[in-house]
Amino acid sequence: MDDTKLGLWSQDNLAATVRSYNGSQYYQHLSEEIRFVHSVAKIISIRSAKDKEGLCSAPSLYVLGPAPDVEAVTLKREPTFSLGNVNVAGKIWFGSQAMNSSRGVAIPTRADTDAIFSFVSETLVSGGRPAIYFDGSQNAAALRYYPKGIDAADDCEDILFGGAHIDAQTLKCVMDRIHERSLITPTASLLSSGLWADGPKHYPVERAENAIQSIVEIGLAHALGNIRVKREGTGTFGRYDLSLVEQDPLDASKTTNHAVIELKIVKAFTKSGTKVSETANKTAMLKGVKQAFAYREEHKSRISALCCYDMRPTPSLQKISEDGCKRANDFGVKFWAWPLFSTTEAARNWLAENYLNQAPQQTGGA
Repeated sequence: MDDTKLGLWSQDNLAATVRSYNGSQYYQHLSEEIRFVHSVAKIISIRSAKDKEGLCSAPSLYVLGPAPDVEAVTLKREPTFSLGNVNVAGKIWFGSQAMNSSRGVAIPTRADTDAIFSFVSETLVSGGRPAIYFDGSQNAAALRYYPKGIDAADDCEDILFGGAHIDAQTLKCVMDRIHERSLITPTASLLSSGLWADGPKHYPVERAENAIQSIVEIGLAHALGNIRVKREGTGTFGRYDLSLVEQDPLDASKTTNHAVIELKIVKAFTKSGTKVSETANKTAMLKGVKQAFAYREEHKSRISALCCYDMRPTPSLQKISEDGCKRANDFGVKFWAWPLFSTTEAARNWLAENYLNQAPQQTGGA
């Protein structure tokens, strides 16, 4: 059996290829919580395609972790839960990050959201575990994720699912949030400190673009639910940085390419302190526009974007946009730019200067 082949595929290669599409393996390098969000979003997407009315008939809640052993509470095991054949509405589900199998318990009759949360917290003693709440009667396009559990109900985030809701504006908002939370300064996240080889001198690490790519990948995977974030796919015109792909919930062989994202950095110095010319930065940006265009055309993506991160001591987003937007518009590519600061002091100074430049002039005094 080890030598079995199907056409050009060996058995091992075929299994790996299938897993790369069906979601059992391609997010293994990401956190348990991100895989949990993605798995639940895919299950809800399948249920929406099969029976949207039934899915939205009652809320459902998903808890990351084993089902509790509680007297007088009956839990039903669903060993093939991730296939999406189970009516999830009106129940609370427990499982691992993949949600391949799950154990569910019915939500108490006529319970509102507060009563559901109290039941999970007090009766099921599971209020401190990461959880996802879905109520299709209120919002059929988003899940509400509680990273610290429903006991910390104010600490939550709405996760989109379903590519029909993704447009350029929505994607830009997600990228803005990733920048603000995870990139803008060395203290923005645990990962952003790794972007700088020497912060006070504004020297980026040698492979800063790759480091940014990893952070953006994690942010997109977290924010977009059942949309797969593919990294560095290779094609006829080269290797894109990131793409957003959605698998058809009813036919796993069909996919929709929603967006291709190219990343570029603008910098004043290399890791060793060698100066980088403005000509080199501009050339890199214009190259990125053509890459985003070519990858969009080849992969038939709906959206293409060049995302530029300015790592210079004094970021100049207006100048970057003037140079990049005109060329990007020629090719129908979205051009977005953000500043990255090597120290928190540099970020504060930039913020204050921009505030003063934009604020109306005041006369007189108190």
